[in-house]
Amino acid sequence: MKKKIFFYSFLLLVLFSFIFTLLASTIDIISNFALVEGGEYTFSLNSTKVKIPDLYVQKHELSNKQLAELLNWGYKQGYIEVSKDEVYEVYQGRYLIYQINEKYSGLTFSKDGFTVKKNFDNLAASYISWYGALTLSNFFSLMNGFTPCYNLINGEMTPKGNGFRLPFSYEWEYCAIGGKKSQNYKFSGSNNLAEVGWYDKNSSNSPQIIMQKKPNELGLYDMSGNLYEWCFEMGMSAGVYARGGAFNTSENQCLPSSFSEFDPLDCLINVGLRFFRTK
Repeated sequence: MKKKIFFYSFLLLVLFSFIFTLLASTIDIISNFALVEGGEYTFSLNSTKVKIPDLYVQKHELSNKQLAELLNWGYKQGYIEVSKDEVYEVYQGRYLIYQINEKYSGLTFSKDGFTVKKNFDNLAASYISWYGALTLSNFFSLMNGFTPCYNLINGEMTPKGNGFRLPFSYEWEYCAIGGKKSQNYKFSGSNNLAEVGWYDKNSSNSPQIIMQKKPNELGLYDMSGNLYEWCFEMGMSAGVYARGGAFNTSENQCLPSSFSEFDPLDCLINVGLRFFRTK
């Protein structure tokens, strides 16, 4: 009898701890995500038809406040190591994931963890490497009771992963044009980029606060401009695809069909991410 009481007490403790984590999180997995209906799509990069699954897509780019929460969770688990101004994940290999103390990096670090700089809370978070984006996806999955999608040692997807992840480039593009609700706009949500995005003509050459411009047809913000967003797969040269353009790029780079490639270990001022999850 005592063993049963202990067992059920332990289960209740785990359940309450999990619920508290969800309530305390600044990245609510319901209100922060839009449900996007999938379908067939002709991918602009190679004109092939692809099947898009139903997706949960983060409505906005990851903010500095949310980045701090994820990194602090990893730090408390012993999954993160900080060396001078560089942050490394150390739970699957050792990869550079984030650069601190740059002009527009939003966080500082002390022995107690990561803190958001004043007035940086809701700025889109940059200086996150591709490996950092994979790491944060795994952290967010673990925090919410899902199986992580990535094996960081080989940079591949795990067969049974059901958690949060980066989009494939064709998934990102499908969402940027508005999916099945597309109105065939030039940019993501408008023919006028200034209505929906930050680019080199209106950004004062710095990352901007999330969700200030109009969303696209799916309720997604800043799919054109503000920050490039990491995708999962390697590009046609030595880099990884990043889509959407950024605050310091021209209009043409903010077209849904446009793309760039960056080194997976680079932590750049104009590259961030948003989480996707297959329904």
